[in-house]
Amino acid sequence: MSVKKPPRSTLEIQNFTIDCFFDIRPHRLTDSSTLPILDYSNWVDWSEYWQDHLILYDLWQYVDPTSTATVPPPTTNVNRDIAKTLTENITKIRQHVSPECRKLLVGHTNPRDLWSSLKAGCDRGTTLPLIDQYELFHSNKWEPKDTISTYTSRFRNIFLSLENTSSKIHRDIAVHLLVDRLPDCYKTEGQTAKQLNLPFIETVTYLLANIKDSSSEGDNTSGQALVTRGRRPNRRTSSRNLRNGGNNSNSNRREQSNRNSRNK
Repeated sequence: MSVKKPPRSTLEIQNFTIDCFFDIRPHRLTDSSTLPILDYSNWVDWSEYWQDHLILYDLWQYVDPTSTATVPPPTTNVNRDIAKTLTENITKIRQHVSPECRKLLVGHTNPRDLWSSLKAGCDRGTTLPLIDQYELFHSNKWEPKDTISTYTSRFRNIFLSLENTSSKIHRDIAVHLLVDRLPDCYKTEGQTAKQLNLPFIETVTYLLANIKDSSSEGDNTSGQALVTRGRRPNRRTSSRNLRNGGNNSNSNRREQSNRNSRNK
């Protein structure tokens, strides 16, 4: 029994569908315009993408800094294809580095050296801001126009920004700096908070709850102004007293005049 062959056009469609199903090479799956661009903040995501990309082409061993594999000499067609594919992909990687990071590419033609340079440079780009924040926390102090709210907020915000990083500040150091740099008028509350041995954020909360949020040490202008305003006589009261005083004088004069008339 003979099997009827499908029309040629139908057979071509079937073959094309099968080819597309099995061809899963990266260039068929991604658009170059959507590939990640390296900057100083996204090394983890960027490196994971390109590492997977190189693994898919069986090229990662020539880029991996922990590997000692070398590109095979171009003595066979297979080896030449490996070298050509590696060069093409390294070129693509170089094209997906942002302008601010391109200086990290200078002088590196070896794929492994190139990768290591990019990682080291981006690690510094990530670490330096953390160091700046760490130093800012240690240099933070009570400023002339500070209130307890603004003072503790600066400490709290920096502490939280470093909490899940390698530059995390130890709780004891953080609490000591927070309390030690309070003005003298707040030292008692600060020492009490310190003795409670609370976590840093809870220590901040305690200070905010137990210290009246007034102006800075040695500059209680706002408080003095409130006192001064409290001592000023009320205008309505003063006017009323003046009117009452005037009425009392008139009444006294009339009473004195009546007594003089009776004496006559």
